[in-house]
Parts: sequence; C-alpha cells; structure tokens
Amino acid sequence: MTIRNPGILLTGTINPGSAINLKRTKAEDREHDYRIAIEQWLKLGYRVVFVENSGYESKQIAALTESHELEFLQFQTQKSHLGKGAGEAEILEYAFARSAVLRESETVLKVTGRYFVGNARSIVEAAPVGDSIWVSAILKQYLTFADSRFFIFRNEFYSHYLKAALAQVDETAGIYFEHGLARAIHACLADGHSWRPLPEYPVFEGYYGTENTRIKNDLLRRWKRKLVLSAANFLTRIDY
Repeated sequence: MTIRNPGILLTGTINPGSAINLKRTKAEDREHDYRIAIEQWLKLGYRVVFVENSGYESKQIAALTESHELEFLQFQTQKSHLGKGAGEAEILEYAFARSAVLRESETVLKVTGRYFVGNARSIVEAAPVGDSIWVSAILKQYLTFADSRFFIFRNEFYSHYLKAALAQVDETAGIYFEHGLARAIHACLADGHSWRPLPEYPVFEGYYGTENTRIKNDLLRRWKRKLVLSAANFLTRIDY
C-alpha cells in the first residue's frame, strides 16, 4: 500500500558548535550536505520541511525556497549541551508546533537532514502505515533501540507517544533519541496500535556525522542489511 498524504521532515544543525558525539562539525561541509540532500528529496515530489536549530544563515538553502515548495524553519537550540539527540528532539517539537507541511500531512517521514535515502520511493509505496499501524521503524538491541535516521509514522504518533518519550533524551546520561523512539513504539503497542519494520532497509547517501566518513553502500553491505531486515520481518510475524 502507498501511505496517505506524506510529508518529509528533515532535521538539521548546520553549525553544531561544540556538540558532543560529533566529528563532522564544519558548518560549510554540513551546509553543503543539507543542500544536496534537500535537492534530492524535492525531486521526489513530496512536500518537504527542513527545520534547522543553530540559526545559521544559509543562503544556499534559502535560495531553494524561492524555486521549490520547501518549508524552511529555524530557531536557536537550548539543548546542545545534552547532545545531538536532545537537539533533534527539540527540532521535532518545534516542527510539529509550527510547520504547515506537518499540519497537513497524515503521515510523516522523519529523516536526518544530511541524508538522502536512495530507495525512499519504494519504501513509501510499500510502507503499511495507516489506520491501525501507527509507526514503521527498525528496532535493534533487543527492541530497546530504534534507528532514528529514517522512520515513518502517523501524525498522531508524535503527540500521543513520541513527544513525551523524547523529553527524556539526554546523551550525557546515556539516553539517546533512539531509546526514546523505541520507548514510544512500545507505548503505542501497549495502547493497542500496531508497529511494523520498514519494508526495505534504507539506502542512505551522505556522511556519518559521528565519524565524518562517507556512508558505504557496496553490494555486500546492502545484501547483508537486506538479509538482516528480512529475517527480522519474518521473526516478528511468525506464530510459534
């Protein structure tokens, strides 16, 4: 099935300053990453909102709003001392309070803003998010950790579950965005709603911020990721 009325939420910090757990810190490099990724997302024809939390004046991205249907929101973070995950949680709160794109989107694709997902269209076309399935994401580490780089959810999932879970994120205490997302999924399930793994493993394009290295997508890595996700999908639906 194709998800209804999707909106793309791209999160970003162009100038991270002295944020912890981050090696790709040069603002000019990060601005370039975001611009390239945004251009690729816009080509897919989805509605896109980019929310940036360092207040960095980016003429490159501002120029994109002049020729594309891109919503560009900015503010100055108050949580950089708690790590990039807390800053990203703050971005989601800001976005859902102010974004016209998100207000009009039944379904949201949250993406780390410097990344493009090469197989995004096929994932969207196959994603089961709808009436009973509120969120689609990859869970790891005995279901305690969710991959937050790319996940799909019903708009209500944020206000009902994710917002409260992300309020606890503090990387200095070892609580990451990924823990918050996993906990929100469990709370959603406890209330009788459904979760599903992503139908395909996302093919990310860009640079790892924590390592400052380009993401590798050779055939062997893509095959291993596909195999692991296929096994996870099978095991989560099998009736023992």
